[in-house]
Amino acid sequence: MNKTEFLEDTIRKAGRSLKKNFGKTLSQKTKSGKGDFVTEADLQSEKIIINAIEKNFPEANILAEEAGELRQDSDYTWIIDPLDGTRNFVNGIPIFGVTIALARKKEIILGSIYIPVHDKFYLAQKGKGAYLNGERIHVSSENELEDAALGIDSVRSRTDNDFYAQVRRKFSEYSSWLYNINSAVNDLVLVASGKSDACVVAGAWPWDIAAGGLILQEAGGKITNIQGKRWQPFNPLQEVLVSNGKIHNKLLKILR
Repeated sequence: MNKTEFLEDTIRKAGRSLKKNFGKTLSQKTKSGKGDFVTEADLQSEKIIINAIEKNFPEANILAEEAGELRQDSDYTWIIDPLDGTRNFVNGIPIFGVTIALARKKEIILGSIYIPVHDKFYLAQKGKGAYLNGERIHVSSENELEDAALGIDSVRSRTDNDFYAQVRRKFSEYSSWLYNINSAVNDLVLVASGKSDACVVAGAWPWDIAAGGLILQEAGGKITNIQGKRWQPFNPLQEVLVSNGKIHNKLLKILR
């Protein structure tokens, strides 16, 4: 089994476990503070993924949201978010997903996102394009801010509230279509597949955006920090701008 086949098989198994637990009352444990918690579903999904990696690629490093960093002194690191959109999941809102990326040194070379409720499997390999259920996807061609759909995704416990309010105010001055769906993986694939035009994601850890960043780039989009500097996948607590590329500089100008 090659890495892409392994990735699809593993992420679908994790996604099925999330779908099985969706709608159930699950125990929760607070992590960094109020509003930041982990459920049984997160842990079960992550266990499936880590067990599969340790069985098939025992020499690789692992960076996971719940388990943390499991180092094997390898050039390869699997990056895992077993449940992105935990609050949506707990509240019965079907906007969540699971994501796995593979990095060689500091470069993301393989990324996948699975949205189990809708059976949507996104996959990208460096230099080989981005795909949804086997079909090539591309970003939108929108180049006018007034007609652009702009997302704002911020983790309150990780983000300066004044920053979040400023982004929302600035975006609302230029676009009539703002949204917030509280799931970074869904935000990124919406832009990658041309359903949305741009999004700011704030308070992001590597596992939130590693796979989605690659999928976006391979779909023709652009990802930078909000100062316009190159995206560094392993930086913690990032504030990034993702877009179709055509309105990226316009949005950077607004954010500055």
